[in-house]
Amino acid sequence: RWPGSGSTRPIEISPQSRFVAGYSTVTGLTLYKRQAARASGSQEGQSLWSHLGARVRCLKFSQDEKLILAAFDDGLLRAWSTQSGELLLVLQTGDPRVFDFDLSTDSKTLITV
Repeated sequence: RWPGSGSTRPIEISPQSRFVAGYSTVTGLTLYKRQAARASGSQEGQSLWSHLGARVRCLKFSQDEKLILAAFDDGLLRAWSTQSGELLLVLQTGDPRVFDFDLSTDSKTLITV
């Protein structure tokens, strides 16, 4: 069960299932390390983005699980390090209505729709 509260959408599991990320209207964008939660019995996540800012429309992990990327309703796509939670990249998509995006397996090509 998703540990966040409020309306949670979207939610994404990383390719090797080491991480789970989701956006909630109450807690914002949160990243969970699945092994850490299992070992400690805790479901505390790392907050990446406040629920008071732009809303997340779509989430994806890079294939190597080093990045979590999110498209927002402000027309920006942001990427964070899954290890540190540091915001690494902000890209202008040109359209606040980005419905979906995908990242190539080598993380060098990004497409938005």
